[in-house]
Amino acid sequence: MPTTSASVLSVAVSTFADFEPVFFSNVEPHPHAVKVLAVRELKHAPALLHLLESASSDHGCKIVGLRLVENLSKLDALLAVVSEGVIPLLLNDLRDPDANRELRRCAQSIHRVGRLIGGYARRKSKALALVLRRHVSHVFKGTRGDGWLLKNLQATVPSRIATMRTHRIDLARAPPPDHLARSRRGR
Repeated sequence: MPTTSASVLSVAVSTFADFEPVFFSNVEPHPHAVKVLAVRELKHAPALLHLLESASSDHGCKIVGLRLVENLSKLDALLAVVSEGVIPLLLNDLRDPDANRELRRCAQSIHRVGRLIGGYARRKSKALALVLRRHVSHVFKGTRGDGWLLKNLQATVPSRIATMRTHRIDLARAPPPDHLARSRRGR
């Protein structure tokens, strides 16, 4: 059930179907600010972003944490590109240089976006980016055989991506990204 205090709305919901009617009809008057505390699963970030942007534009609500939800949505999109686009290409040809370069580019982007989010997403995106970059490095250097490359693409990478996409992201407890933490300490 929604609670309001000092013009800020806090809502606990299980699905987006529950969220929209609560947000738009049960809160009188509409809040001035909505704070995003968590994203239930990373894969829900794009839908939550769409919902929050429409609340902001249609009802004039200020969304606290919208930038983090935007970055979570970007991270989810990058994970989808890797799992649904790049990996199938590489499974057809393990040593395709263009697909491996795209995998390296995605790894760099995943790491960069994860740094902007902080917390769990930062740690897991850094670890996944390292796995992806090592994979590409082994391909270009020729240090691993096709069996290892195939196992990495069929088991290790998809399992890490699936774990990330289904994990709850708690934005209330996430420490600020490094560049924000340094500026707050006066550096």
